[in-house]
Amino acid sequence: MPIWKLAPILTTSADDIWANTNWYSSILVRAKNPMQARQLAARAFRSTRTTKHILPELPLPSPWLEESMVVCQRIPVSTYPPQGPEQVLQPQAIEYARR
Repeated sequence: MPIWKLAPILTTSADDIWANTNWYSSILVRAKNPMQARQLAARAFRSTRTTKHILPELPLPSPWLEESMVVCQRIPVSTYPPQGPEQVLQPQAIEYARR
């Protein structure tokens, strides 16, 4: 399975959508295709806001799904093996859980 690098293009405070993620740097993902890589990133780094009147947790739009905000390129050679489950490879959960 291919390894993909997702890298933010813009992360300025003017881009409100960046408030909807817990990670703002490049990541590596093992996935079948670029869209699956983006979806895995969006799920892994999603941020939620609590609203008392509608739902306990409301998922917000993710910058990882936006081609204008994040580039997704296949990595031809990686230290991570292509065999294995679809997943975020880097950063590991412990790295972004503290943010």
